[in-house]
Amino acid sequence: MTGGVVRFGLTIVLGGFAATAAHANAELPKELAQLNTLTGSGPLGGAIKQLLAEPKKAKKLLEAALPLTADAAKQVLSYNAALVLASVAAEFKDFKAAETLYRVCINYAVKLQSADKLLQSYGALIDLYFENKRYDDSARICRELLELKTDDGKERYVLVPFENRFGEITFEEFERFDSADRLRPGVHRLLIQSIAKKGDYKQALRLADNLLKARDHWFQRQLKGWVLREAGEYEEAAKVYEEVVAQVRDDKEMDPAERSRYLDAYQYTLS
Repeated sequence: MTGGVVRFGLTIVLGGFAATAAHANAELPKELAQLNTLTGSGPLGGAIKQLLAEPKKAKKLLEAALPLTADAAKQVLSYNAALVLASVAAEFKDFKAAETLYRVCINYAVKLQSADKLLQSYGALIDLYFENKRYDDSARICRELLELKTDDGKERYVLVPFENRFGEITFEEFERFDSADRLRPGVHRLLIQSIAKKGDYKQALRLADNLLKARDHWFQRQLKGWVLREAGEYEEAAKVYEEVVAQVRDDKEMDPAERSRYLDAYQYTLS
């Protein structure tokens, strides 16, 4: 069989894109060219902190960077440079600039078929909108990620790592490679929460029920209880949370300490 072996979920690669934009560094302002050379989480965090400490300089840098994102086929910003600038724009609550720059990161993540980078870029954009109560936008980005197609049809052995309850890593072979697949359960949850937060409780409850029909698990049931609480249906929510507590107690796959944490949280909700 031809093709390579794909493993994802073991490491988060934060660097490696500097070479993509290196040919254009000579055409960039010095500060942007320096951002293009960043690798590793430490330097990225330091660059963000430094720019936030100099807001005037940071905003000028954003102004210089945004026109460079127009042509995705000739992208001159590296993944890390765009991530730093997007994070800074997010701190300034410049939503348009932040989304534009996070989309540079998303394009790299899709091309690389990196689940970790998809999570990092899409997740940051969803969080930005959700935390700032822009629920229509957070729902929009959730739907986009849920509909994203990343399988390019190339023949591969796809080995996905899983950690069992003893902390041992095992691999399972999948028929196709979809780098966004393992992100979808969490994104479904965020979509439902966004819809509920904007006041469309009927749709949120319908989607939560659909998840329960697909898989009757206490984690999905807790989401239904959360939606009911958001809707002000406290008696119905309490009934659901009582079912959740019972299911958590009966979950033999859970680590005892983890079970205790969930029980404490859900019993507190019921109190």
